[in-house]
Amino acid sequence: MKEFLGILKNLILLRTSSDKFVWGKAQEYELGSSERWLKENFEILYHRIQSAKAAGEYWPGPGSLVVTEFFVDRYEQWSEFAMDIKDKVVLELGAGPCGALAVWWWIKRRIIIDPLILDYKQVSLHLFERTWYTDDIELHALPGEHFIDRLNCQIDGAIICRNTLDHCDKPMKVLDNIAAYAKSGCYLLLWTDPWHPGGRDEGHSNITSDRNAFEQHISSLGFEILYSFEDVQRPTVNYGCRARKRGALGGE
Repeated sequence: MKEFLGILKNLILLRTSSDKFVWGKAQEYELGSSERWLKENFEILYHRIQSAKAAGEYWPGPGSLVVTEFFVDRYEQWSEFAMDIKDKVVLELGAGPCGALAVWWWIKRRIIIDPLILDYKQVSLHLFERTWYTDDIELHALPGEHFIDRLNCQIDGAIICRNTLDHCDKPMKVLDNIAAYAKSGCYLLLWTDPWHPGGRDEGHSNITSDRNAFEQHISSLGFEILYSFEDVQRPTVNYGCRARKRGALGGE
């Protein structure tokens, strides 16, 4: 097993001379596309979030995508999950212009790590004089590879990392950090494109083309895979899962 994991890590960390991923360019792309997205969607979503909050509704977000992907459209499972994490600490890596924690108002302590998070907030304040990234959300404008010591083994609710890893310069380091942040019992909602058949480009990093190896690596970091899925419509090798940090490896 030790030899296998060593081979796996070498596979995932492999970088070839044809790599084209440029982190700075990726951030420019993200910010530009996010500004366009905000102009099209901010008003509708802002009012939906406010109405959910006023009604005490645990709204999962636009299109109930979280429920569809991570809970197989089972709203009773989503409701149980929402109730379980509401009085805990929840972290989101790579929230983008409107992450899950912008919507999940009921969480006791919300933390976001995203290098552009303050830019997203400033853009919405400039355009609309409002933002869903309110002052009660702890914002860290840092890349996911940067480890925040005081969050070590402090996330007891959930960690969300959706469509983020393949936009990072060192995705394996981000995964290592996620494992370190997660306390035993912490949920992980993860989805990414580990492999782009066209190769890496300025905005996307390739990790591995082997979904099974990728899943086994997540498991080796101390997570029990509760459910995994793939979007067969996407022209990529993609992987998503709902997992939970094992007690024996949770740092307690």
